[in-house]
Amino acid sequence: MDEVRELVDKRGATLVHGANLSIGANLFFRIATQAAQLFDAISEHADYDPYIWEHHHRDKVDAPSGTALHLARLVTKTTRGKKTIQAGNPESSIDTEALHVVSLRAGTASGEHTLGFDGATDTVRLTHTAGNREGFAAGALLAAQWVIDRKGCFEFGSVLDEILGDIDDNG
Repeated sequence: MDEVRELVDKRGATLVHGANLSIGANLFFRIATQAAQLFDAISEHADYDPYIWEHHHRDKVDAPSGTALHLARLVTKTTRGKKTIQAGNPESSIDTEALHVVSLRAGTASGEHTLGFDGATDTVRLTHTAGNREGFAAGALLAAQWVIDRKGCFEFGSVLDEILGDIDDNG
């Protein structure tokens, strides 16, 4: 990404990038980050094991998806107990410090991502489901409107930061 950023700056161009341009998915990232912080804060009193499960159409080439990997990086950055990401189905038990990411490819699903926290007494699941590809287009249009008169390389989160303002700090 550093090379892309350098090229954008050198040419005086503009770029908005992200793991997923869906507005709903990006709000999901923020909710998931807050949830991971909450479960991490309670970890000395209750043991919840986070995991990620994702489902896409059978023709999708990458597994896990960029969205699932971005979500996994957010969780590992936010929690003390999960330091690495383990994708796929292992032949033996996984390392307790690994965040397990499982991918399913079947049917025609546009994309579904679940961040779960599995505990001894209960499980909490947060899910974002893309109904169709229009959500990605809506995010791209929002980014295109936001980027007018701006130069440089921006993450899609910057678009939402400006729109949401102080809501992240005020709960």
